[in-house]
Amino acid sequence: MYCHECGLKQPDVAFYCYKCGTRLTVARIEETKRAVNGHDDGNNTVAVMTNAPEIMAVQSDVQGTKKEADHFYVLPPGKFIALSFLTFGLYEIFWFAKNWTVIRDQERSKIHPILRALFSIFFFSELAARALRVARSKGYEKTYSYIWLTIAFIALNFTYSIPRPASIIGLTSALPLLPVLNAMMFANGQKKGAKINKQFSTGEIVVAIIGAIVWLGVVANFVEYLSE
Repeated sequence: MYCHECGLKQPDVAFYCYKCGTRLTVARIEETKRAVNGHDDGNNTVAVMTNAPEIMAVQSDVQGTKKEADHFYVLPPGKFIALSFLTFGLYEIFWFAKNWTVIRDQERSKIHPILRALFSIFFFSELAARALRVARSKGYEKTYSYIWLTIAFIALNFTYSIPRPASIIGLTSALPLLPVLNAMMFANGQKKGAKINKQFSTGEIVVAIIGAIVWLGVVANFVEYLSE
């Protein structure tokens, strides 16, 4: 099976392209229709399908699929990086939770946003694939490998556990999220009524102030550490 968007060969069990994030179910249905209808160089002969149970499973899966969310919770990259840096990466948990909440409300699904946010290393790839898929369906020309972004995100989060000062690398954990955020911003820009949270809310200002104070303490301790 091949992705009908980028042409990359996919495993038979794949439902999303590993390169561009395109949902592959539609392509599989078209393959099924062509096979079942017996389209063979214009002939009307009906093909005998040896993998009918798999085909029926795919058709059933698609028929039961609800409308996919088409906008997200987004903010400008600069604001996102600032809040992530000031909160030592904790803002990313909030961002994940908000996005899964937006998706849940649109799709009326039973996902748990907070759990998906707390265990974001396991659900990041799904969110990244969703963002790219929706953005490209609206004309977004850029692409990214959500698998490599997931690996980078997990690796940077685990650097918090290494001894300082090397652990400071973990503060860059927001960087793998930027391509996803840009795709989300494009998707929201094409959706009437979907907003981009450019202004700082009262809560965000309070968090930024607290984070700045904590950072002053961290810098002071670091200077003392170097002087020892």
